[in-house]
Amino acid sequence: MAFSRKVLALDMGNHSYKIIAAVKEPDIRILHYGILPWEEINGTGTPVRLIRKWQYRSMNTVLSFHHTSMVIREIKLKGEEESRFPGLVWEEMNRYQTDLNEKFDYDYLLLPERDRQNGQRTALAAAVSRSVNREYIDRAIRLGFHLTAVDVQIYAVLRVFRCLMNRCRELPSHSAYLMLDLGYDNTTVAIAYRERIFAPRVIPVGCRCLEGGSADLMEGYLIPILRSCSSLIDTFTYSHAGIPLQQAIAYGGGVYAGGVCSAMQDQISVKLSDMNEFRNYFPEIPSGMDLNLYGNCLGSVLWKENTE
Repeated sequence: MAFSRKVLALDMGNHSYKIIAAVKEPDIRILHYGILPWEEINGTGTPVRLIRKWQYRSMNTVLSFHHTSMVIREIKLKGEEESRFPGLVWEEMNRYQTDLNEKFDYDYLLLPERDRQNGQRTALAAAVSRSVNREYIDRAIRLGFHLTAVDVQIYAVLRVFRCLMNRCRELPSHSAYLMLDLGYDNTTVAIAYRERIFAPRVIPVGCRCLEGGSADLMEGYLIPILRSCSSLIDTFTYSHAGIPLQQAIAYGGGVYAGGVCSAMQDQISVKLSDMNEFRNYFPEIPSGMDLNLYGNCLGSVLWKENTE
């Protein structure tokens, strides 16, 4: 995959679409950014007019979206297996397709580093329901975008995390971090450590349920999220006792639901911050850009071709 000097990152959410148009070389420079609310997306051509106004149609577009069918797997490779790891990834994904009786689109990456103890390398594979993937791709094409690649949102945000850790002494790279994507219809929790994502979990509850006071903050929204966080932290600290877990970072529109972050901080064992608290470490983004809302898009802009 080859990106041009200019790139458009498109985050297709269930509440709105976020867009960042940027120049990638020699340094990242944001040209435009914006949010298309869902009611406009389903309206009478407003998004198409906006796309034309900002000259998006001719730019290479990286699409990202979130869906509960997402599967992420780590495959440990012995020395003799490295030469045939694409086949091993196919076998692993085929097992999912057989067990779930559903076709998946998938991609994979062979991590460069080796395990210090046994010398093994790790292949990362990410898959999503083929019907869902094609639906989002078709939707982007119908809106007039020139689609170049489909990004995996949680890895897009991981690029932002890595960039932040390179710039912020308060967040050392030898630590692990709890990630919380507080979405509109779903919530994703995972542990990030360097290049890796551990045990991502999608919880079928989002901040939509809090609109108009339709659900209780704790019982209707936070309890399933907190249970997953607690279980994930316990599992990670037991399995990886030598890796400190000192920080949780939340992002997504749910950060702005009243009382959510303070209630979560009262219940989890590590410090909780939202991503926008670290925006000063990103001088390349405009002053009005909110990292809680544009983190996925920025991560797609940071995607380095032929290395990820």
